[in-house]
Amino acid sequence: MIYMTSNMSKWFFVFAMTCGICATTTQAKPPVARGIDRSADVESASRNDWFRHHDPASSTPPKAIGNEVIYQVFIDRFANGNKSNDCLHEGRFCDPKHQNFMKYFGGDLRGVINHLPYIKRLGATRLWLTPVFENQHVVVPFTRNGKRVEVTSYHGYWMADAFRLNPFFTDKGTQDFSIMEELGRKSGPELGIYMDTVNNHTNPANATLESLEYLNRVNPVPGLPAAARRGSIFRNGEFMASLDSGDGWFHPYGPIQDFSDTFELENHQLVSLGDLDQTVPEVKKYLYDSHDFWMEKVPNLVGFRFDAVRHVPTPFWQDLEGYLENRYGRMENIGEFYGEWTGMPTFRDFYRRNKMTLFDFELRYAAKKAFMEDASFDLLPRLWSADPELGDARGLVTFIDNHDMSRLRGEGLEARRMRQTIGLMFAMRGVPCVYYGLEQDLFIPGDNGDPYNRPMMQSFNEGHDFYRLIQRLAGLRKSNPALRYGSTHLVHLTKHIVAFERVDGEHKVFFATSKNPRTGSDRFEIRDLTMPDGLYEDILTGREYAVKAGVLPVELTDGSMIVLSTTRKKRST
Repeated sequence: MIYMTSNMSKWFFVFAMTCGICATTTQAKPPVARGIDRSADVESASRNDWFRHHDPASSTPPKAIGNEVIYQVFIDRFANGNKSNDCLHEGRFCDPKHQNFMKYFGGDLRGVINHLPYIKRLGATRLWLTPVFENQHVVVPFTRNGKRVEVTSYHGYWMADAFRLNPFFTDKGTQDFSIMEELGRKSGPELGIYMDTVNNHTNPANATLESLEYLNRVNPVPGLPAAARRGSIFRNGEFMASLDSGDGWFHPYGPIQDFSDTFELENHQLVSLGDLDQTVPEVKKYLYDSHDFWMEKVPNLVGFRFDAVRHVPTPFWQDLEGYLENRYGRMENIGEFYGEWTGMPTFRDFYRRNKMTLFDFELRYAAKKAFMEDASFDLLPRLWSADPELGDARGLVTFIDNHDMSRLRGEGLEARRMRQTIGLMFAMRGVPCVYYGLEQDLFIPGDNGDPYNRPMMQSFNEGHDFYRLIQRLAGLRKSNPALRYGSTHLVHLTKHIVAFERVDGEHKVFFATSKNPRTGSDRFEIRDLTMPDGLYEDILTGREYAVKAGVLPVELTDGSMIVLSTTRKKRST
């Protein structure tokens, strides 16, 4: 979902304050070195016993997504593989100097193809592409920080023709489907593709008249004046409808004002984007056919990422997923239920009623609170407490950063805390999603979200500490299914230290980390482990740890992590 307009900025601020998450930049405070009485921490570790053998599974069907690691590519900002497509349309919508973040920077599908080996070596098994279909190439006036700017469709979410490609991303224009075939073929079976589709809306209702007049010059629609092209939608170049054409494809309402009102959410315009009426047979057929189209064009397409699912009635999603399953078998679809958290009834109801999985926004929230604001690690069992009511909570997709939210490093999270956050994401329940550049510590200081969370990728250094960290953890997920399918066994919890096991039969993983700002280290015993007796090698450091009768002596310093696996057991004791 893309947030662009001043109306949306107002909504996001209200939403953020309602949910207790401030959208403004928060600077991390440096830890204060001081001694801490270990007896208090050890005593508090006995709390939350209910979670000690917590299993989030229930009788609800499991989600289709398997033991995967997802890598999200924001196409325009990832890699420039073909400079000839950088500044199409007379250069109206591009900035090759990468100063205006509201314009195209030059990333394209050729750049993605060129870096597929890099993504595979990182350990990703699924590639999520932001939208590749043709967009409405217009500009929308927008005021940010008191300055007037013009937003373009560089992000890809202003759909104009779901049956053609965005020429800014291809080698040979809007019908260069060979590049999608090449991408799918070179991804191979080891890197399945998720395509991002938009079923809620088309493109801006508030585009400037000048940019609409430009469109009418380069791609006229007979009998349709420029001003009537707002929100227009095409099928393989053929005009279908617009907000002003009277064809009945759109809801007749303006922008959403009350985001707590279900009717407005599903029938009004999301940030002034033409809102499609999915109950109209022609609209439904168009959207169904578009998914068929890409299934035929793209080899190795294993699922879709559905944008803005809470803004489309649930029956549409149930029908669409049933239709796709009947034609292609079970698909790994992911929905963006933005603005809701796993513990909220609306999120829970949608998750249980639909085949698709959803993104779990709460890990990011917990990481920010725990590592930037020194909140207690109690946040984690509170987060997991909603899992039994969700059903297959282990099928949620977890993330730290994404294209709609500020990068935590940009907000002020220290590098060592980001290492811990990455470790936590890979160790806890859910399927991890890596936002492009996380592995290179890519961020802009003071990032307060869209568009500054979308810088151009600067480096593809496979020796970077974050790259190697993710590589090791992704490899562990492949070798030990407990991280995808196991239950969570909490064995130690204090404000500053958390330790848990993931248990799937004989497959087990132990994870511990500390943010205790004391001088020196904490030495204590972890008890009640289910890991077999033996000597284990830490996945991250190579240090050896001995488990005997469910007891593991550990030593943790501020910022350290321990990751043990039954797949890395050196010998029995």
